[in-house]
Amino acid sequence: MPYEQEDADFLRQLIAEARAMKTKPLPGGISLAVNHPGYLSYGVDTPAEYDQDQRNKYILSRLDERYPRTLAGFPSDIQGAVIDYRYGNMPDIDSPYHYRGWFTSGAPLHNVVTSMSSLPAAAYGVSGMLANAVDPKAPWDPNAKKTFDTALNTLSAYKAEGLGLVPRGTKTFADVAEDARHARGAWRGGPIGRDAYNAQVADYATRTGSQTSGYDHWKRAGVPDTPALFLGAATDAVLDPYNGLGRAVRVAKEGKRAHALVELAKEFGFGQAIAAGSAGTKYYME
Repeated sequence: MPYEQEDADFLRQLIAEARAMKTKPLPGGISLAVNHPGYLSYGVDTPAEYDQDQRNKYILSRLDERYPRTLAGFPSDIQGAVIDYRYGNMPDIDSPYHYRGWFTSGAPLHNVVTSMSSLPAAAYGVSGMLANAVDPKAPWDPNAKKTFDTALNTLSAYKAEGLGLVPRGTKTFADVAEDARHARGAWRGGPIGRDAYNAQVADYATRTGSQTSGYDHWKRAGVPDTPALFLGAATDAVLDPYNGLGRAVRVAKEGKRAHALVELAKEFGFGQAIAAGSAGTKYYME
């Protein structure tokens, strides 16, 4: 059955009704803490996200009722959202929490890893600023200063801002993650699948507003994609303030070569394994 004018009118009517409906407020802090499904992988909705879910659910449920068999002719994002809702692939739509994964922007483990990467990011920022100085009219990395300021403010826990070393209001990685969290709650007036949209918002905000990785740095320098993954992982490890290179050198000098190799494997192995996984995924997707 083709998409007809009455279908378009019905969708517009639903959107208008959803926009005007009264929604429930987000549960209180004690309730959210007691019923939390898991702090490492779940996040609490912002009031805007919780509000958005209720409006989207209204639209999706009404569309599902009216078109139980097919939504032929409807925009693909509408079709996909209704199908996801119909088959229970939007479990968070009825919840004040959302599954965000273990390492996505704002997750505790992501925050720890990003905090530890502040020193490498600052180094990449300095490198970019030096490259920019060669030709200020055509800078090599227009975001180098911003990268450095963000990394330094993160590394110093806002002390750099307090000392005037970076501009007032310079964001840390935590600020960027929080901005992304609130941006996810911007209701766009239609039943768009929130998980994919959230991921795009958070990923873009983190990549453009937070810190540069070794991979980003070497890619900008013209290194091909796969070598940049491995080279970036290596330089990230070397620049890590908590790296174990000194320990590896020390035990090597003591004649404990096997132990030194183990220390090197511990230092570089994790990052190289992630790089290998990313390279494999890119190859598979292509």
